[in-house]
Amino acid sequence: AKSYIEAIAQSKSKMTWTRLVAALGIPGVRLGKAKALVREFDSLTSLEMATTEALEKVKGISRSDAAAIQTFLGEESNRRLLKMVQQAGLPIGPDSRDVLANNPLPEGTEGTMPLFQPDCDEEYRETLQKFVIMCATDIKGMGKTVARKLVNQELVKNPMDLYRLKAEQLAQLRTRIKLGAKAASKIVDSLNNSKHALLERLVFGLGIRHVGDRTAELLSHRFCTLDAIIAAPVEELEQVEEVGPRIAESIRAYFGSDANRGMIERLRAKGLDFGKARPREPSLIPVTEGTKDRADMNKSFIALDVETANEDLASICSIGIATFKEGRMTDEWHSLVDPEDQFSAINKRIHGIDESMVIGHPTYATLSDELNRRLDDSVVVSHGAFDRAAISKAAARWSASPPKCRWLNSQTVTRRAWPQFARRGYGLKSVSEHIGYEFKHHDALEDAKAAGQVVLAAMEESGLDISDWLTALRKRPHARAYASATGAARGGSIRRQGNLDGPLYGEVVVFTGALGIARADAADLAASAGCEVGTSVTRRTTLLVVGDTDLRKLAGRTKSSKHRKAEQLALAGQPIKIIGESDFRAIIETGTTDSVA
Repeated sequence: AKSYIEAIAQSKSKMTWTRLVAALGIPGVRLGKAKALVREFDSLTSLEMATTEALEKVKGISRSDAAAIQTFLGEESNRRLLKMVQQAGLPIGPDSRDVLANNPLPEGTEGTMPLFQPDCDEEYRETLQKFVIMCATDIKGMGKTVARKLVNQELVKNPMDLYRLKAEQLAQLRTRIKLGAKAASKIVDSLNNSKHALLERLVFGLGIRHVGDRTAELLSHRFCTLDAIIAAPVEELEQVEEVGPRIAESIRAYFGSDANRGMIERLRAKGLDFGKARPREPSLIPVTEGTKDRADMNKSFIALDVETANEDLASICSIGIATFKEGRMTDEWHSLVDPEDQFSAINKRIHGIDESMVIGHPTYATLSDELNRRLDDSVVVSHGAFDRAAISKAAARWSASPPKCRWLNSQTVTRRAWPQFARRGYGLKSVSEHIGYEFKHHDALEDAKAAGQVVLAAMEESGLDISDWLTALRKRPHARAYASATGAARGGSIRRQGNLDGPLYGEVVVFTGALGIARADAADLAASAGCEVGTSVTRRTTLLVVGDTDLRKLAGRTKSSKHRKAEQLALAGQPIKIIGESDFRAIIETGTTDSVA
């Protein structure tokens, strides 16, 4: 009864007489039949006094339902429960809509039981299960199976229970492979070490109605501490991205509950730290006093873009170059290239170039001298690390000398120059729209011109010239150092959050096929360069890295399910690239080393 009363209290903003009847647990009486009963019996008293014949006259109520209702209401334990309902001020008629607004729970019942909501018990259980699974990624020895069992076998009924677990309980957990005492002890130790989890994960785990992992992340980044979220009024909550009146009211209602606040304090007493959120923005390039006079700024550089025939970065089929001097475009150059390689359906759809169009055009080997003449001793801008890696790979394939130039990633420049592009939206198309430049996307020359215009706009925005940007972006965090800080404690999971200052930040990468290095090592490398690492291909995925031995397999079932799904998404218009492992490692190497080729 106490559990029931407290559960009702947690959903007080939704409870009505109809919902109360449905939540009583009368066999066979769900919400539909509860609505029918409420239309005929307008109070708890009238329902208790109803005869079997009167109940049978209600639409949808059978003779067996009527008997079950009378049996339920006649049992002494249930009558005590109903008396407690009345004492607690819960709705016992259609006019009693204000639930527990000014009525405390019976003395001694507050905050003592799990916070399951009677009308969405499964929803809360599912959210709790997700929370435990998320925590499992940081807990050695606890996988998804163990996490689910903890919730299903009711060893974990709320977030706090996770940190109350003892090795003896885990050892008795009913799983296919029983946990030994040593493994159980390791899980408990790892749980104790995970109490400083990110704020967003802990907020999500509280199970606030309408607050999923994305909303929890946005709230955490906005307020930085749980106390700030608790203190925030509805108006301030509504200012958070993607938080509307409904979600804001739900958050306020949750933290307005004494039981919920009590649970949070008990979690704190267990050592949980609710005061940390992952930094939302990378460090921006400051506009300092004493920046150069506009007349003295170095605005000379070359912008380059390439298109490829297939997943192999060396299969360049189009090159575009735009030359900028003193802030103005002074020359442009474009050439189709015969890659002497197959054209994939995906790439043809993206850029519109096929085998017939490159017949008679020079190979990269033939063009390399002209390319080097144009690029040597210059600063070369490309939007992303792929173009630079493609030039390097093509030169290696054709035994040609790569250009001796300095590279500048305009994507990274964008993220530093404009705060609104720090985390997302810094693709060439969206940034060009922001600066008011129109162009034809996925045309090598047009893309090169657009990248150049983006850099010019960033110079105006920041007051930094080409030399300043090269200096500011030269230093990169060491891959091993970043991996040790982010990946070492993740156990067997390869999920990673990307380094905010990495050149590939914003890319969501998934690995498939047989890699030349361990998946965990590949994930660490990707994260150090800025990639978020996932385990399955979704609509958020931007990059699928395929083991080199699997990349050239013929279409059909010989490709992995991830590979096939990525191709389907690409054909449907999703901007997802499919590349080999060696190409990906080349991108990592070129993107995280000094800018001199």
